[in-house]
Amino acid sequence: MLVCLLLCRLYSLSPSPPSPHHPIALTACRPLPHTCHTTHYRRVPTARILLRPRHASSSASSTSSTSSASSTLPPANPNPPPPASTTNLLFTAAAFLGALVAVDWLGNDGQVTIPSLYWLIDHPGMTMLRSLDPETAHDLAIWALSKELVPANRAGPSDKDPLSLQVSLWGGLCVFPNPVGVAAGFDKHAEAMKGLLGLGLGFVEIGSVTPRPQEGNAKPRMFRLEEDRAVINRYGFNSHGLQAVARRLQEYWEERLRREEKEGESAAAGAAAGGVVGVNVGKNKTTEKAEDDYMQGARELGPYADYLVINVSSPNTPGLRSLQRKGAFESLIRAVQKELKEGREAGPITNVHGRRVPLLIKVAPDLSEEEKKDIAAVALKTGIDGLVVSNTTVSRPASLQSHHAHETGGLSGLPLKDLATQTIHDLYRLTGHGKVPIIGVGGVGSGQDAYDKIKAGASLVQVRGGKGGVGRRGEEEWGGRRGGEKELF
Repeated sequence: MLVCLLLCRLYSLSPSPPSPHHPIALTACRPLPHTCHTTHYRRVPTARILLRPRHASSSASSTSSTSSASSTLPPANPNPPPPASTTNLLFTAAAFLGALVAVDWLGNDGQVTIPSLYWLIDHPGMTMLRSLDPETAHDLAIWALSKELVPANRAGPSDKDPLSLQVSLWGGLCVFPNPVGVAAGFDKHAEAMKGLLGLGLGFVEIGSVTPRPQEGNAKPRMFRLEEDRAVINRYGFNSHGLQAVARRLQEYWEERLRREEKEGESAAAGAAAGGVVGVNVGKNKTTEKAEDDYMQGARELGPYADYLVINVSSPNTPGLRSLQRKGAFESLIRAVQKELKEGREAGPITNVHGRRVPLLIKVAPDLSEEEKKDIAAVALKTGIDGLVVSNTTVSRPASLQSHHAHETGGLSGLPLKDLATQTIHDLYRLTGHGKVPIIGVGGVGSGQDAYDKIKAGASLVQVRGGKGGVGRRGEEEWGGRRGGEKELF
């Protein structure tokens, strides 16, 4: 009804009078005095229409009535109002939608929950984003999430994840409300954590963050492989730097802790309900001694991290993957572990919850069997808290069809799925079948993909940009988790 009224208003439509020869028109609609350009009709109760007898012998009187009714109709308006312009149409539609959003926003504690807005975002909204340059679309998605313009999946306490989906790691240091998060590389600069967690994700990993701001590689540096359901990127650790990211993280935690205190949640319950925030740190392109950058990242961002990740596997920073070699790998882990234990004069670095910060390391999928054995051995020897498996791949399967397949950079999406899952399985086996927790990432585009990685040995899974998400897998596998495939950029 609202849509019809809106269209009538926009196009200045007047209801057309019923045909004067229609029997119901003769009895149900009688013209009122002409007071404006629009003809109004008085409706007679339906019962009077249905009970009024119609006889063949009354045709003459009907004809007479028709002529009488027609003669009383007002003349056509000689100056009809002009049709609404496209600009007016767009402004009116925007105002109407804005009013709906405002009412919903104010009535749901600052969260947009109108179901119809999901359709607008999932369909025309995504079509518009995907018509843009990939990096521009990515930036717009981050902006919308940072302003919480994306409808929230969690409207209140009754919409929390079931307890069957909770994952507790590292002796309860981190309790994830569900096992699905977003990987580093999407929210690189810690701008959209609240918006992403509001979508229903169990955790968000921001970064990679380098000590000093850097632009990264030259544009264009991100390419959609539509035919292959994949993305190639060569960002090269573009980062706002530790100082800017630390400030945003501090503001986020101050606001979140105030909100949890106001709602009367304990620290443990608040962390589980609000989601987990991981921080991924990298090195600047011009840094010669990589350990210094990673130690600085741990020292400055550790206080704001539920867990910390060392990224030594990006293919877009020259020489970075050499840090996965056994000697360099062990030396780097021990240096950062020492920084976390002794980074403060008063003792070890602790996060906003007063807990120690678990340390993980992110590895590549392009590893030989010997390299996998070395990584597993070092992980067990150093007692690192976990592995993130895996980063993007530099390999190019022969099955790729897109004309962008030749672009340099890391490939993610569907072509990475099986390679990443196999790497998870191998490292799970080599680290003693669960002694080192694994976060699985790479090619997750459905609930089945995520579940395959969990069966391969992952404790948690992450989705990247592009096509990703979790579908319904059922009570026996996912505990009734709601979700759906999303196109992020």
